[in-house]
Amino acid sequence: MIFLTVGAQSSFDRLVRAVDDFFDTHDLNDEVFAQIGNSGYKPRNFDAVASLDATTFDRRFGQASAIVSHAGMEKITLACEHGKPLLAMPRLKRLGEIVDDHEAALADEFEALGHILV
Repeated sequence: MIFLTVGAQSSFDRLVRAVDDFFDTHDLNDEVFAQIGNSGYKPRNFDAVASLDATTFDRRFGQASAIVSHAGMEKITLACEHGKPLLAMPRLKRLGEIVDDHEAALADEFEALGHILV
């Protein structure tokens, strides 16, 4: 199972839509489960919920073969600690998704170290 998570603080429609569109054109044998926050976008190709309690989040994270997420420090750290492959998309200031580009800087650093894919 691929676990898509955008965090509980805000939605990230660009990431959810990108994953949904990918599954329109690629037939993978993995199911996707997503935690998408207060998203206005509803995926067609996988089940999604706005939020998860901590126990359910931990269970889903542990069951996942891979993680897709925003490039927040908490998600990067969790993936590294659990040895989970992480595909991260940073929220971008120029798109109004975040107040600064710290996620892009984090993603670049961890990608250079070989810990994540961006």
